[in-house]
Amino acid sequence: VLKLNKVALACLTAIMTSLPVGSAALAADSNYSQGVQAYGKGDYAHASRYFEEALKSRTNDPLLWYYAALSLHQMKNWPLARQRYKTLALSFPNTDAGKRAVEALRLLEPFS
Repeated sequence: VLKLNKVALACLTAIMTSLPVGSAALAADSNYSQGVQAYGKGDYAHASRYFEEALKSRTNDPLLWYYAALSLHQMKNWPLARQRYKTLALSFPNTDAGKRAVEALRLLEPFS
């Protein structure tokens, strides 16, 4: 199970770095920007807090939902990560982030 977890996290991190940063409006949001910086430094707890704060005012951006989920995933907060991925998959099913959330949910299945 631990080996699968490391592989899953490596795949999800690779996916995150391949996604575009997001809309210009989102890039201007300081919580989002600080979340990206914290994530890049491996500070997933702070990244998660920034992304969660940004979600309070920006619920319509699939990339923000994905980054919030991925930060929680990195911290092994499986229940909340699963919740964020599920919201993303259901709310934005035709986006790259939404499709990747479905993949992440499949990878999290063994941790249910």
